Amino acid sequence: MGCLIQIGLLLTLSVLACQANPHPFLIPPRLQTYNVDPNSLTVSGISSGGAFATQYHFIYSSEVKGAGIFAGGPYLCGYGGPIDAAACMLTPSLISVPWLISEANILAAANQIQPVRHLADSKVYIFHGFLDTVVDPLGGRKIETMYKHYGANIAHEFDIGAGHGQPVDGNGFGGPCGQLNILHGFVNECGYNGAYEMFRHMYGEDIVRPEPGFVADGELLDFNQGEFFAIDPIVASMAYKGLIYVPKACKDWSKRCRFHVAFHGCMANEHIVGEGFATKTQYNDVAEVNDIIVMYPQTTSTLISPVGCWDWFGYTGLASFATKWGNQPAAVHKMTKRVMGIN
Repeated sequence: MGCLIQIGLLLTLSVLACQANPHPFLIPPRLQTYNVDPNSLTVSGISSGGAFATQYHFIYSSEVKGAGIFAGGPYLCGYGGPIDAAACMLTPSLISVPWLISEANILAAANQIQPVRHLADSKVYIFHGFLDTVVDPLGGRKIETMYKHYGANIAHEFDIGAGHGQPVDGNGFGGPCGQLNILHGFVNECGYNGAYEMFRHMYGEDIVRPEPGFVADGELLDFNQGEFFAIDPIVASMAYKGLIYVPKACKDWSKRCRFHVAFHGCMANEHIVGEGFATKTQYNDVAEVNDIIVMYPQTTSTLISPVGCWDWFGYTGLASFATKWGNQPAAVHKMTKRVMGIN
């Protein structure tokens, strides 16, 4: 029965992928360089994207000034593969944060990740709904404990009865807050604008909340992810196309803008939900009124990652996935350098 479920899931994903990407062999445009402040780079993600966001933050801590983690897990929580990942999601009480800290320090000493001293005073925002049935809410506390060790500036929200998903505030796209809203692309109507609260913590009190009913009217552009991989991106379960949102004020070089990278969750890449993660989570809305360019790198569904999860548990190679030599983080790093105009 389990095999039949997996086969059915793969067939469903294939149909969704064709519907969302009817011309998969067209090469997207080249990713452009923009006038962005290189000291403004932050990252975030939901679920596997949340785990990947903290992973990326640890790997490139001298460059990434903050991280937002929605329903994710701490760095290296899935270090040993799927079994460790399952424990991280379902029984985080068994996860030893001191051990994770020790392993992170070892990787830093070996130059596998950037020096962990850069994590001090970085801005970290953690959201985990207490009705999450996919990732145990204790995972959010584990993230907090690990970042506290390194002296990060942390804000968190653990007291909302949200299910597994991205919390939004009245934009008409989310399902009931306390439920698992797969058909809504894991967007939960909680009366809480998670994107705004995260950006406000990371960038300061001057961040403006969009007015009710506001819809971002900048440009959501495709770009070619393939050029950032030495081999076919599919080998790393990455799509050929990524997305980047450019606010109106950031289209030319007249204004210096901030820069954020957002990682979708499993079953939420562009092949499965189209542009939903970018357009229905209020990221773009907050970005438009605050001049923040948001890049949305995209995974794809493959045999090694059937539902398009980010690699936070080693499916692209246990020896390197959580380091700067990992295929996925290294490629995203090249993308960020392109946007910032850094060789």
